[in-house]
Amino acid sequence: MNPSLSIYDNLGGEKGVRALVEAFYPIVQQNEQLAPLFPEDIQPVIDKQYMFLSQFLEDQGCFPRRLDTR
Repeated sequence: MNPSLSIYDNLGGEKGVRALVEAFYPIVQQNEQLAPLFPEDIQPVIDKQYMFLSQFLEDQGCFPRRLDTR
């Protein structure tokens, strides 16, 4: 880990954060206690979690710019 970079950049930027989220949610779907808490079509959840983490970890505003809040 490079302390001069953001966590976002240390994770590999867009590709790294996307890979992290896409690896996590299939595990959630296989868990009998967690799976019922999520919709069967998990892709929208993955997309929103990616946007949230990107902004939280320092991609300056990706979440509000891309999220349809209707």
